[in-house]
Amino acid sequence: EGDIRKAIIEDDLVECMVALPPKLFINTQIPSCLFIFNRNKKREGETLFIDARHLGRLESRAQLVFDQHHVDEIAQTYHAWAKTDFSV
Repeated sequence: EGDIRKAIIEDDLVECMVALPPKLFINTQIPSCLFIFNRNKKREGETLFIDARHLGRLESRAQLVFDQHHVDEIAQTYHAWAKTDFSV
């Protein structure tokens, strides 16, 4: 597992990481992280980190859900970053 993570970083495959809140997935109370991989990154050497741990709404004591506007907020952040050209 460690070798896989090392290769992913060395090969610059991670385009975006989204930190998700706990209780988002059934049967798990721990926070999770969504990785977006891209073999053809336009922004080499860069990775976007989105902190979405504050998003969502409690549907029950044990279950958090994302409404469409939460998903849209994450997607808009990613797309705005992806469209921005910071090349020198």
